[in-house]
Amino acid sequence: MARFTRTLDLLPEIFQTETNQKFLNATLDQLVQRPQLRRVEGFIGRRTGQGVVGTDSYVLEPDQERAAYQLEPAITYKKKDSQETQDFLTYPGIVDALGRSGANTSKHDRLFDSAYYSWDPFVDYDKFVNFSQYYWLPQGPNSVDVGATEISTSDEYDVTRNEFDYNLSGVEGENPTITVVRGGNYKFNVQQTGNPFWIQSNPGANGLVSGQPNQSSREVLGVTNNGDDNGVIQFNVPLDTEQNFFLNMDTVSKVDLVTELRFDEVNNQQVRPFLDKYDGIDEVTDLRNRTIIFINRNPGDGEESGWKRDDLFDTSPFDDNDTPFARSEDIATKTDRYSVYRIEFRYDEGENSPTFDASGANPIMVLNKVREIPNLKKVHVQYGTKYNNQYFWKTAEGFFEEQPHITAISDTLYYQDANDENRFGIIRVVDAVDQLTLNVGDDIVGKKEYTSPTGVKFTNGMKVQFRGKTSPEGYQDQEYYVEGVGSSIKLLAVEDFKTPEQYTISETQPFDAKGYDETPWDASLNAPTEKDYFTINRGSPDQNPWTRSNRWFHISVIKASAEYNKTVADLDQTARAKRPILEFNDGLRLFNFGTEGKRAIDIIDLKQTDALSNVAGKIGYNIDNFGLYDGARVIFAADEDPEVRNKIYEVRLVDPVGITEDPNMISEKIIQLVKAEDGDVVKDQSVFLQSGATQQGKSFRYNGTVWVESQQKTKVNQPPVFDIFDATGNSIGDNTKYPSTNFTGTKLFSYKE
Repeated sequence: MARFTRTLDLLPEIFQTETNQKFLNATLDQLVQRPQLRRVEGFIGRRTGQGVVGTDSYVLEPDQERAAYQLEPAITYKKKDSQETQDFLTYPGIVDALGRSGANTSKHDRLFDSAYYSWDPFVDYDKFVNFSQYYWLPQGPNSVDVGATEISTSDEYDVTRNEFDYNLSGVEGENPTITVVRGGNYKFNVQQTGNPFWIQSNPGANGLVSGQPNQSSREVLGVTNNGDDNGVIQFNVPLDTEQNFFLNMDTVSKVDLVTELRFDEVNNQQVRPFLDKYDGIDEVTDLRNRTIIFINRNPGDGEESGWKRDDLFDTSPFDDNDTPFARSEDIATKTDRYSVYRIEFRYDEGENSPTFDASGANPIMVLNKVREIPNLKKVHVQYGTKYNNQYFWKTAEGFFEEQPHITAISDTLYYQDANDENRFGIIRVVDAVDQLTLNVGDDIVGKKEYTSPTGVKFTNGMKVQFRGKTSPEGYQDQEYYVEGVGSSIKLLAVEDFKTPEQYTISETQPFDAKGYDETPWDASLNAPTEKDYFTINRGSPDQNPWTRSNRWFHISVIKASAEYNKTVADLDQTARAKRPILEFNDGLRLFNFGTEGKRAIDIIDLKQTDALSNVAGKIGYNIDNFGLYDGARVIFAADEDPEVRNKIYEVRLVDPVGITEDPNMISEKIIQLVKAEDGDVVKDQSVFLQSGATQQGKSFRYNGTVWVESQQKTKVNQPPVFDIFDATGNSIGDNTKYPSTNFTGTKLFSYKE
């Protein structure tokens, strides 16, 4: 039989009253009883559907509605811009809430019926609605130079505190990143009464070093008048070697505590009165056997110095050698004064002992020197509130001083508002002798937004060219279109936006008169002039022809590019959109098209079955009226070897000397086929052709076995058609899965011509 626990029995007998018994029976007694659990077995969830057996037993619910909607999907509310759940409702909970508000919940189909439904056309709404703000620019807007240029060694910033952020004169953007040079001099002019402006080593309005809540991040070497709210804050940027004196100094000991008290304010003091008076040493109250150093600088002698040692426990007038012994002595040398001491607790149960009390538990603290610290060496503090994890060094004069906060080696500092945690910006510190490197991979790609050190704020559609050193190096001096600002920035190489399709009317004629030749196409072929109102976002990874020919740019991009280039924006009204633009979202799967585009190739061979034998080593070779030249990119789609068929090759015309001993071939260069750097091709990757009498402009996709001619764009304003997949990922147009299918793609969203 379970034992009933009465909390009343735990009270003193005087409190075991009837009133307390009733109160405890109704409250605490309910919490301290042994649980009475009942094992329940059964399913929870839907009673119909795949995998459900009619004989299954389900957990009983208190009412029919809950039984009908076990584990039905719930609505979850999350806090804005976070993953933290704020609230959630089950389906029965929603119905119950509606019923409490007066809704008729007897028929759920009627309750949730609506004359409207949400529909996503998968297009850019702004281009569809505000089409008049877009211009067709065949060659794109003028490119804007972006780089980490040399920074002036002297500058002055007027600091403006806006509603949510800071602006610095001469620098574009809110809370902008600025770059300063070691050895340079910079001024920050602030006029913001009541809002101190700080330069510090860590962001945060509390001004503390991360992980070290007792150390200020605002002790920045070289900054004067730091934290002013009306005045000039001067930053003379130190060299990164200016604090090497401390960095290279040896740490010779650990100590538990640091105190500003005098020696005699600790030595021979009773613990209990000492704790009552000082609340411990640096708020540490467990003092037994703690090591300690003193940082006060009282140089005097005698009683006033505070460096007097009294031995209260030695009552003999003689030492061990029967020599008269002075019970009180002065600690005269700095070496002794500024050493490491240990706090020893001494007890004496004698009636006249200064430690005697009723419990015998009030010891006296006695300080014993345990280690001398040489000059120009430092110790590491282990405990305390103010000095925990700090370093103290012994000066050449023999005193202890706190090591300053090490900031000279920092490559990143921050300017911070004292009253707003989120109002701060980054100060990058660089060496004057270094050429600055723009970290494109870490600082730009994938970020929601970006403003360059030179003040260029990235917007969708902007064309940028990276100048100077970049990381990775491949971005240097290359042009890119910017897309994805606001979610995840993409940099799209301008050279990939080629439009060799034969329907394209280019801005200028190619260098050669024919549509194909033995040399690559002139770059002007990549400037389609006719406005195309059916297009796909430039960020689409498959590099389809609708994406590559997209030349719509917002008026703000054109104006901003002109402003950055210090020119006047040229807005050609004939290039302005006259009707809605249907620009489909990037990444949608086109019917009969790949999902990832490779760099353009020059030609595809649909006939050659053994390229390594019949092409490699030849003096010349022609495919679809295209003669292979040095550097040409080619695919041999009909090769019987699958390890050749799934490769992109680059042509090398090489001197046969050393390759063949035939003297008749010395005067002619022969073809070498070398796998291109991006030559490995996998399933659902696609390419487009720049040349060929019949194949120019076509796209092909690799289906994992063979190359297939993809959906083609053959005219301006041709709507793309997209694929549809079943629940298992098979295309509705897959003849293997659906032998009788006649599906050839869907437009998703279009209009009647």
